[in-house]
Amino acid sequence: MLQWFANRTLSEAVFLSLLLLCGNYLFTAFLARYIQKYYKKTGSAELAVYRLQTINKYMSTALLIATMIVEPFLMIPHILSFGEWGRLLSIVLPLLFVAIILLGNQLILHSTNQILRDTTSSRKESVENLSRFLFFTLIPILMMFLFTKFIPQEIQDQLFS
Repeated sequence: MLQWFANRTLSEAVFLSLLLLCGNYLFTAFLARYIQKYYKKTGSAELAVYRLQTINKYMSTALLIATMIVEPFLMIPHILSFGEWGRLLSIVLPLLFVAIILLGNQLILHSTNQILRDTTSSRKESVENLSRFLFFTLIPILMMFLFTKFIPQEIQDQLFS
């Protein structure tokens, strides 16, 4: 199975990555439409929010995790040839890909959340909040990676002993 990923050309890997991205966005668009119909049918914002959270918790998360697993296998064979920078890219690109998916999902679901929660928040505020969360989540991961990869082993041994 892993051999299949390694044998993809760069253009095939990029195409499959874009397909994964579109699949995530399409699922989110269908979810937003389904929840809006469900809200109109039931008339209950609480039930619609609960349904949205449940589907998001299980289905969207499973799709995102599957994307997070497949994406590195598609790109790593093409970027490891860059040496140490390739190793850094092998960490950064999947995280960046996930951040792009989450930001797109937030934008797609914004109008649905606005209707259900009766808020006046703008798309910009929603994106800023998610960007802040991603920044403070991903930066420590990247800092730790840089620390362990680019600081000489002797200095690391002195710091941790």
